[in-house]
Amino acid sequence: MALFSDGYTTGDIDYHWGKNRQSDQTEAVKFSPQNLPQFKVEGYLVNDTKASTSSGDYVRLYFEVLLVRSIGFYMMNIFVPSILIVIISWVSFWLNREASPARVALGVTTVLTMTTLTTTTNSTMPKVSYVKAIDYFLGFCFVMVFASLLEYAAVTYLNKKLAQRREKRRKKAEEEQSKPVEYPMFSSSSKPTPVHTAINSPLILPERSGAMVPIMGRYSPVRVMRVPGSPCT
Repeated sequence: MALFSDGYTTGDIDYHWGKNRQSDQTEAVKFSPQNLPQFKVEGYLVNDTKASTSSGDYVRLYFEVLLVRSIGFYMMNIFVPSILIVIISWVSFWLNREASPARVALGVTTVLTMTTLTTTTNSTMPKVSYVKAIDYFLGFCFVMVFASLLEYAAVTYLNKKLAQRREKRRKKAEEEQSKPVEYPMFSSSSKPTPVHTAINSPLILPERSGAMVPIMGRYSPVRVMRVPGSPCT
């Protein structure tokens, strides 16, 4: 608050705090403690200045009241609800990633609630051009809530990609199992051993006494020869 006169110089009117100029300015102004709904009186300041112009000298008196905004209302209606909404949005991190209805409902609800709270708060605050501290707080809370919703979208996308990869591996394994397995009769490094089909020709067999080998639809006794160095010796 300022008190001055531009029409009368100090020769006509001399403003000062107190009964005279020697009075203490801080003691000149006093008022009883005031209780305001949204503010608390922290203190006050008094000052006087003298402005010199071509028309003369002019005295101006200044009085400033220091107010502190009461945080109780904003703590109970803005700060605490915003913190709880952010914590509720984190609950989706503990839900199963396959529970899409629950996670979508929780994420969208918290985002809309945070948007409504921010709009309501800004409608009750003064319309100023600069960014206030509460704007930083509400903006940070909104970013946290929106990030939890984006996290669900990212997890769902990655889960879908992993499911597609597992399905491709399963189909590839089934195709490999369904293919007929062909075993070669002889390897390239070994040569087939001739088989003697004559009745009187000796056959090289493991050592078994009295072995009967079927040849050409009938059983005939054969002579068993022991080959030195064979595993049957």
